[in-house]
Amino acid sequence: MASFVFGKKELAPVILPSLLAISLTAITAFYYFLPGYQQGLLNKKKEMVRELTQVAWNILLSNEKKERSGKLSRKEAQNAAIGQLRDIRYGEENKDYYWISDQQPRLIMHPYRPDLVGDDLTDFTDPHGKRLFVEFANVVKTSDAGFVDYMWQWKDDPKKIVPKLSYVKGFAPWGWIIGTGIYLEDVEKEIATLSRNLFRLAIGILLVVAALSAFVVAQAVNAQKRRFLAEKKLLEYQIYLEQLVDERTLDLQEVNKCLQDEVKERKQAEKTITVQNEFLNTVIESLSYPFYVVNVSDHTIVMANSYTAHGDKWKNQTCHSLSHGRENPCGDDEHGCPMHEVVKTKKPVVLEHIHYDKDGRKRYFEVHGYPIFDDAGNVVQMIEFSIDINERKILEEKLKEISLSDELTGLYNRRGFLTLGRKQLLIASRRDCIHFLLYIDFDNMKWINDTLGHDIGDKALVATSNILRDTFRQSDIIGRIGGDEFVVLMEDESGVDCEQTLSKRLTNKLLQWNNSDNQQEFKLSVSIGIAKRSLEEDESIEDLLSRADRLMYEIKKGKKSFNDMS
Repeated sequence: MASFVFGKKELAPVILPSLLAISLTAITAFYYFLPGYQQGLLNKKKEMVRELTQVAWNILLSNEKKERSGKLSRKEAQNAAIGQLRDIRYGEENKDYYWISDQQPRLIMHPYRPDLVGDDLTDFTDPHGKRLFVEFANVVKTSDAGFVDYMWQWKDDPKKIVPKLSYVKGFAPWGWIIGTGIYLEDVEKEIATLSRNLFRLAIGILLVVAALSAFVVAQAVNAQKRRFLAEKKLLEYQIYLEQLVDERTLDLQEVNKCLQDEVKERKQAEKTITVQNEFLNTVIESLSYPFYVVNVSDHTIVMANSYTAHGDKWKNQTCHSLSHGRENPCGDDEHGCPMHEVVKTKKPVVLEHIHYDKDGRKRYFEVHGYPIFDDAGNVVQMIEFSIDINERKILEEKLKEISLSDELTGLYNRRGFLTLGRKQLLIASRRDCIHFLLYIDFDNMKWINDTLGHDIGDKALVATSNILRDTFRQSDIIGRIGGDEFVVLMEDESGVDCEQTLSKRLTNKLLQWNNSDNQQEFKLSVSIGIAKRSLEEDESIEDLLSRADRLMYEIKKGKKSFNDMS
């Protein structure tokens, strides 16, 4: 009798497709995706330094405008621009910087090489002999702006010389060149990290495919072995029947016994299926959220648990009529259709729906959809269930609100004020309106805290915040950015407000409060600095805040000098 053998011809159709898939994946990743990603990363970083250089160029332009308007002399405007750019840092380590040279070339400003400032750098070269500052001047002379690669020290470490790519742009009014750059070593590190990750992924895929191939081979071997054994047994049974051809009665009894065993096995199988169905039904019924199966063709529900609808109310209904009481399938902003996404992607989806309870209050639900396929791989039904996530959404909104507001006064905190202030000034750039920023400092907060206690000090801060709300409009942005410091950003569309009007309005409100019967042990007194932002100025919220702070400090210092003289 022949023995069971599973040879190379049977193994090849199982293993070769897996190896081919791994090879194609590796080739695609390392010879197509990785070079494209590297070029894309370099282009992204080049675009970043181009935009950063434009920001610095705008700072020069802002100071040059002040020179042209007569507010500053050229020397004062240039020194102001140098001072602003010298202190700017960016990047992950906050060590990337700007530098300035001119067409001579002579170095105007460099935060990490002050030893070269003022020198003629015509003959200055990098370790490869490139006269980089001459190259900067040539690029600006021919193209006004462009990229230059060279060798330079790593940020503030003069001992470490690495490749660098800088973007330079000329500033014609002063004959300056402004620039900043990226270190190519950063790009190479990111590519190396991606290569290592791709290699690890390829090894992982190889191991998974190897394991699956081994499993498939084992299954194929077992199937072939079972078939071989079945054929062997059939042959033996045929021989046995030939030997007992004259014993017909015994044969009939044997056949009858086999039929009885088959009936018994079928009944046992039916019983097992019944138990499994009952178990599945128990599991579905135990779910504490709606669970049902929907036909893709007409959206009708074919099975649902009792949580979905009482009794058989779900029968002859569609998913959208049962869940939303609507005649048409979902598909708007509040109710994206999970079935549409499941049919399109053939993958499970999770969407958020907004439902309304009987009182018209909004509630959030997380809708899960899972595809059910036919033998041809088409999505014919979908399992859908919904989970109430309203408490989670409410908590998210509260956390978002806390991150932008001051806990004591309810006003915007520094982050909230700066965020809304930037948006307000951005909108104002497209409208003809003037803005005022009031910087308000509580005069006697330390005396209140030290003498009356911090609880009274908190009451004074809350009283001040209420007066600010009562004094200014709801559209004005009011914030508390420090312990006893408040700020207000307001828009004057009418053009009738001025610094004196705003200061007098707030002072009168404080005087009314101090003269009222509020039964407090303290009086409210503040120092106010007001910075005006005209239509012609392109001043950021941070610059406006800094200018108002300086004005407030001058007023506060004047009060102190007056009190000392008294």
